[in-house]
Amino acid sequence: MEKLISVVICSYNHGIYLPETIRSVLNQTYSNIELIVIDDKSTDNSSEIIKSLIPECKQKLSNFIFIEKDENKGVEDSMKRARGIFKGDYIFPMGSDDVLKPDAVETLYNFIKDKDEYGFVGGNAEIIDSSGKKCYWDDKLNLVYNDKEAKYKTWGDLTKQVAKKLNADFNSDNFGSYKSLLLSNYIVNGYMFSRKAYLEANDYYDCIFEDWYMNLEIAKKYKFKYIDKIIYSYRKHNKSCINNTSYSIPRYYTTLMTQKKYCEENNLIEEWKKAYKYPIGEEEEKFINNFLNNKLDRQTILNTALLIVEKNKQIHKAGKFRIIKKDSKLEKFLKSILKLVKKNKK
Repeated sequence: MEKLISVVICSYNHGIYLPETIRSVLNQTYSNIELIVIDDKSTDNSSEIIKSLIPECKQKLSNFIFIEKDENKGVEDSMKRARGIFKGDYIFPMGSDDVLKPDAVETLYNFIKDKDEYGFVGGNAEIIDSSGKKCYWDDKLNLVYNDKEAKYKTWGDLTKQVAKKLNADFNSDNFGSYKSLLLSNYIVNGYMFSRKAYLEANDYYDCIFEDWYMNLEIAKKYKFKYIDKIIYSYRKHNKSCINNTSYSIPRYYTTLMTQKKYCEENNLIEEWKKAYKYPIGEEEEKFINNFLNNKLDRQTILNTALLIVEKNKQIHKAGKFRIIKKDSKLEKFLKSILKLVKKNKK
């Protein structure tokens, strides 16, 4: 009997794409699928769209769960909820605007089903635009539609270049190694984790890149496998989170901070420092750690971030060196934290 696969869709303001996304799960060649859709308090018609598809989902799937959150808390919170309820032997996360190829689940399952040493298996992804038209990336990652103008015809073409520089060739045993993933999350969307590996990993924190974080957690114990086949369509459009620096920058740093203790204990701190790239002071590091460990209430986080930013301005006005370089990633991190806390302040 086929094992149960749990597909998780974290939905936020992608109502226009949800029918295609959800139906790509319903139309899989693999039949034993549980679908969990978690809507993160969308402000568009996402919830209504999902509800309209419930009869179709219940008819075609082994199990269907829809969770409608009462406040917007981010994709990491949605994945934390899914982690607590999914029933599958494997879990397949996907974006609420992306599309699965019909044999995506079957392709990945056929590899990993009898290989306990693997915690991860993934495939390649093509690129589509907001209308669903296949496209490519040029050398500056602009969308192009003529393959002769393309530098990267798939997402894998791009990340293979990154991984190769890290001695993590996609066809080598070093693919998905912890050390290489620490320096870059070169994993292409369209993958699944084994239940055992996924639940052994530490739970999600707030304000992280949840995919990079979980890849790192699983790479501590398990092997990764890449299958060179397009199983996923990744939608690139102006509203993609990857384009939003106020979203990306704090998550980059907080994700790395979750790994610092492990790196210190496993003689990987030099690699961690390379990934962090910019030095920070003890005060700033303590602030970020406390933010990660939920030891600060929102007002304290706001006050501390303001204090650091203001201190930086005062020192600069006095004609001394800035404690934070202008336009550095740390300065952007702090400004992003301020924006994040102000937005969610109760």
